[in-house]
Amino acid sequence: LFVNVFVLVLLKCISACVARLTRSYKFLTEPSDAVTMRGSNVLLNCLAESDQGAPVIKWKKDAVYLNLAVDERRQQLANGSLLIQNIVHSRHHKPDEGLYQCEASLEGIGAIISRTAKVMVAGREKCSYLLDGWKYSL
Repeated sequence: LFVNVFVLVLLKCISACVARLTRSYKFLTEPSDAVTMRGSNVLLNCLAESDQGAPVIKWKKDAVYLNLAVDERRQQLANGSLLIQNIVHSRHHKPDEGLYQCEASLEGIGAIISRTAKVMVAGREKCSYLLDGWKYSL
């Protein structure tokens, strides 16, 4: 009987903690999929809140944390959003395409992970026409 009461009390405590964490720690804005062009900019939004303090935001690309300190084209804004400037894209070099997530963490509480946003770079549409039996492409 003592073991059953102990387990019941423990489960109620865990349930209350999970409910409190869920209620007080959440994303207000998560990143959205983006299709962009080479040379343009992309803004991936991320905003989290907690009544336990300000969450620390970190970004991942393809499940790897970004090192923004050494990346001159990517920067995290004061609100936590990620700005990618001057999108780079070629047939064999696609460093900006991929799956992005933001992580909001609070020391002593844990971290929450945003939805996954897919960034794709669209190529220029080629225009071709036929003139006097010759095919021309622009």
